Amino acid sequence: MAGKRFAGGERKVKVPITSELLKKIINFVEPLVAAKGQVQSSVGPRTIMVLLNFKGFSFVTDLNSKKDGVGGNTIEIWFHPNSEYENSLTPRLSVLEIWWLKDLDRSKVLKIVHKEQWLNKLLAIIDDQKAKHQGSLSEHSIRERMFPQAVT
Repeated sequence: MAGKRFAGGERKVKVPITSELLKKIINFVEPLVAAKGQVQSSVGPRTIMVLLNFKGFSFVTDLNSKKDGVGGNTIEIWFHPNSEYENSLTPRLSVLEIWWLKDLDRSKVLKIVHKEQWLNKLLAIIDDQKAKHQGSLSEHSIRERMFPQAVT
């Protein structure tokens, strides 16, 4: 990819974000955080979960258990390849924030940092995890962990 160079030699590029790419990221992050993350807060149908320091990334999901679209859902991603976060995640330092209602095809990018390093690393992790764990997390077990009051 062609682009401008900046400090550290990494290229700054216009990252092509398609609905298919957003769906791939959402479909990876949502169950990962549900399985390995910690509940930060849960009020009514909304649950916020955090997964820190997963292979150079940290994730926050804010999801609506009713899946009725009210308020939407968000995923925010931080990239920190050379260190681990021990304190709170600063929103201004995240590399990607995605919002959607019910339909993933209509998801929107609220924030993106146009650097290819984090995106290439995230996609490599997604592909690696998919190959290793294909089908290992059932949708029911994920929803039960995220929204225990909503699963019967």
